Amino acid sequence: MANKPKHLKPTDESVALRKAEFEASEEYAMQHIKDEKALAEKKKAELFQSHALGLKTGRAQAFRATILIAEYLEWCQMADIVAGTQALERLGFSNIEEYFEAAGLSRSEGFRQLKVARNLSPNEVAFLGELGFTKKALLGYANIPADKRPRLVGGKLENYENADAEELKDILDSLIAENIKEKEELNKEKQAAQRVAKGLHQEIEKREKELRKLSSDAKKKGLSTEEDAFLQQMENLKTGFDGFYMLNVDPASIQIDRKTASKRIIASYISTLSYMRMQLNAAYDTAVETFGDPSMLPEEGWQPEVKHPLPAGDPSLSRRGAK
Repeated sequence: MANKPKHLKPTDESVALRKAEFEASEEYAMQHIKDEKALAEKKKAELFQSHALGLKTGRAQAFRATILIAEYLEWCQMADIVAGTQALERLGFSNIEEYFEAAGLSRSEGFRQLKVARNLSPNEVAFLGELGFTKKALLGYANIPADKRPRLVGGKLENYENADAEELKDILDSLIAENIKEKEELNKEKQAAQRVAKGLHQEIEKREKELRKLSSDAKKKGLSTEEDAFLQQMENLKTGFDGFYMLNVDPASIQIDRKTASKRIIASYISTLSYMRMQLNAAYDTAVETFGDPSMLPEEGWQPEVKHPLPAGDPSLSRRGAK
């Protein structure tokens, strides 16, 4: 009968493998967070002890500042953890949002805390805490660009060395309010620019669609897009001229009573027609000199679907006279 195998003693390799598996597990990740919180609590206790004298003398401001600093230290630890993707992956998180969820933070709250930790130094937070800053005010101050925040030198704000605590808080509150206003104005300008860009994009799409349709219509007529557009422009001009002529200068519709109108009225009407004729004749002569003899370029020879071609040999007749 074969001997039963004895219990194998774990090798160093198997122990190391199990340890690695444990470290990559969610349990390890949660334990790491607990350890970080415990360390933060320890530092918070140390800060409380350092401010014991202030508390005993009734300095509630020092107590609130201590709490603010302690929370800031927690945020700094979180900033160190999420500084790189490798650190998150070692803890078993694929992204920063998963870490926030495990830490009991909403996404917006987590990023607000990170902004304070990344933008402000411990000395700045301690100074602001002593002025009575809340977490909300601290975030507002952290949102101010570094080059617009007054420098803290030797425990005092540069250029405001002689101001007392109340004056300093008013100054910094004003800076926060101005920064918020600037951001709101920039956001409005950005939104307006986006609306304009969207409108331009829609207009371009509309024009492109119209151009494709015009190109398709021109192709069906055997014309290029440029030819079709220009011919339509000339057709519109003729229609507009007919309307203007009929309403304003056509002898059949002009509001002049031949029996009662004065000679000045009739002379003005005739001289206006003469002026218009001279202008059109001058334009016609210039066009012929520029583009060639109209007898060599008969309209009916190149315009498709001509409704009223000009009579050969008399291109000066208007469309109203063409039959």
